[in-house]
Amino acid sequence: MHRLPTGPIRSLSLFVALLALLVVATPRVFAQSVIRFLEADEQLVERQLAAEVQAYLRARIVEDGALGDLAEAAQSLDRALQDPALGDNTPFDRLLDLTGAVRQARARLDAARHEVEAMTEAIVATRRRLAIVREELRRRRSAPADLPDPITGAWNLSMEDTGPQQDAARTGLLDLELDGTAVTGTLGLVDGTFGSVRGTFVRGALELERVSADSGLDLILEGRYDPASGTLAGNWRLVVAGLGNPGGGTWTAVRAEPPPAQ
Repeated sequence: MHRLPTGPIRSLSLFVALLALLVVATPRVFAQSVIRFLEADEQLVERQLAAEVQAYLRARIVEDGALGDLAEAAQSLDRALQDPALGDNTPFDRLLDLTGAVRQARARLDAARHEVEAMTEAIVATRRRLAIVREELRRRRSAPADLPDPITGAWNLSMEDTGPQQDAARTGLLDLELDGTAVTGTLGLVDGTFGSVRGTFVRGALELERVSADSGLDLILEGRYDPASGTLAGNWRLVVAGLGNPGGGTWTAVRAEPPPAQ
């Protein structure tokens, strides 16, 4: 009996590996990884289809051979049954042998036909699966490129102080990179303070903490991204050990350069 190829098992392994990658993937990496997975799956299905076609052709050869064997056995039995000297020159055990040969030939033909039918159904199913994979590949390759990352890039930052000190506005440069929902980058102000930032961007909400080399965690920004204007805005507050409310205010940021290509 023909053993079907293990293409689906290999495809499942690829799918599991893809899921592991996409747990930490950015939207752009996600889209590219799906296309690569579909391309790999297409190759596997094509190889499986080629193997099934070869198995079908071998099964057809066996079927034709079994059909010929049955015809030959049946003809021998026909001649023996029509022999006018049946019972005289033709021993009855010879008839029993011929009858058994016909029965065996029919059984082999039935098995061969069953194998041909099974391989035919497998080829039809594999061709259907290949058509689905190719259509999905065509759809994803032709899909217009979107911009799932509105955060990555350089931003001109302006911070207004609304506390009792009413200090002059602080300006600086905010450089961010989005990876999934995690945001990293740097934040430098014209007052000379500088540090790395870390935070999250979830459903349009941005939360950042700045950590400087001199004072550690010293600044927190919370805000939202406005897709209509392409700007960031929100509230900020200082973090100073031992002080309950060291100051804060509002902030806005506009892009210092066009967003990076996705």
